[in-house]
Amino acid sequence: MHPIKVKEPLELLGVDLIGGANLGGYCQTRDHQDQKRQEVHIKREEKVNAAQEKQTADYNRRKKKGSKIYDLSVGMHVLQSNLRNESRKGGKMEPKWTGPYKILDIDCNQRVALETVKNGKKLNRHVSYNQLRPYLHSQLHDARSDAGLEHQLEKQLAGNL
Repeated sequence: MHPIKVKEPLELLGVDLIGGANLGGYCQTRDHQDQKRQEVHIKREEKVNAAQEKQTADYNRRKKKGSKIYDLSVGMHVLQSNLRNESRKGGKMEPKWTGPYKILDIDCNQRVALETVKNGKKLNRHVSYNQLRPYLHSQLHDARSDAGLEHQLEKQLAGNL
């Protein structure tokens, strides 16, 4: 069996325990480490810049595409995007927007707590801010009252006279 020679920590740094100090190798390794650190730093900066440029390009493409951002506040009535119909078979026949809902709370992560307008039941999950749009209600489309139609007819008659 051969004995295993274990190197001392100083031997690993280039110091010869028998012959004296040899610090030239230590200085070279230190300079080499500094150079490697600089190279890694430069590569990291390049990758970060490339990622930021890609994110900026994606953001600009979405903005150019026409994704709309609305100013929503607590208490407003909104419609929620029906994302389930995009991937389902025959989903294109379903309505794109569901609701109306009332906004209960908007948290710091731009997520919104909603409740249904019809029965006041709170939804179990929060909805992303960009999946909502304001609910615009017209009396012309209100099936429960004909006041909107009467008012519209009066305006038309007054305009013709």
